[in-house]
Amino acid sequence: MVKELSKRTGVPMTKVRVVIDALSESVTEHLVKGDRVAIEGLGTFSAEATTPKMGRLTASGTRKAIPAHLKPVFTYAKNIRRDLKSIEIEKDGDDE
Repeated sequence: MVKELSKRTGVPMTKVRVVIDALSESVTEHLVKGDRVAIEGLGTFSAEATTPKMGRLTASGTRKAIPAHLKPVFTYAKNIRRDLKSIEIEKDGDDE
């Protein structure tokens, strides 16, 4: 992505990387504080609380408590959802 953004904007890759890293850090800091972060044309980042539950370790089959925590959520902007929805996908193989 860094390379593509550099080509599209003419900004050196090192500067693009600095901006992307700063964006990532800033979004994370705001989510930790409980803020929602909207980036116009891309979407909205938010954090959602989970409830505690019991999980199972696949290797041993033992049960393990999973505490409540925050999980990141991203909601795509309407323009992205619209553009993706308009693409027709062919199914692989014949089901009939």
